[in-house]
Amino acid sequence: MSWLLDLIYPRRCLFCDCVQPVSDHGLLCDLCRNQAVYVGKAIDNKVNIRYVDECYSLFVYEKPVSDAILALKFSNRPDKGVGFGTLLAEYAKINIPEYKEAIVVDVPLGKKRKKERRYNQSTIMARQMSKVLQIDFLKDAVIRIRETKAQSTLGSKERMMNIKGCFYIPDPFKLEEKVVIIPDDVVTTGSTMNELSQELKKAGAKKVIGITVATSVVP
Repeated sequence: MSWLLDLIYPRRCLFCDCVQPVSDHGLLCDLCRNQAVYVGKAIDNKVNIRYVDECYSLFVYEKPVSDAILALKFSNRPDKGVGFGTLLAEYAKINIPEYKEAIVVDVPLGKKRKKERRYNQSTIMARQMSKVLQIDFLKDAVIRIRETKAQSTLGSKERMMNIKGCFYIPDPFKLEEKVVIIPDDVVTTGSTMNELSQELKKAGAKKVIGITVATSVVP
């Protein structure tokens, strides 16, 4: 039956959406695999994330990766989030030894922005990561208590002020002594990841690990 599903719903490249050969079980076509600039390492010494114990990024934020991320965030393509979640999970299996004892939390999105996008892309990635890694996803572990401006429209210092104090953890006991993994699409200055991690540490998290699809920081 798999051949029939491939015929009706052909596999498409996660980045460029081109149809892939039925025999290819990867998420990326050969062109995108060769074109995308792979980072695949910790970038915590390059961004402002002092409350994050480790932060990993898979790719540099440029085409074709950036096109796929923009489609996820602004073109109603939640399937991209599922694909990204799978990529992040496979990376975590190899590079994050503590993943088996970890829990996954998402980056909460403001109500206004979530209504515009119809979903939270971080939630989709977090859920898929937990499924692939077979670990718990603690949905709504962190909530956003006020709306903020889009971080992409602000400078480095403005981003820090914009995001400051916007997260709240309603039940900190669920996070005590936990290793927490935070998946997201892009890390630029690290302000959002850092602010969220600070709240997780206040709640008693033992270790916080960020992992993103892409980074705009030159590796």
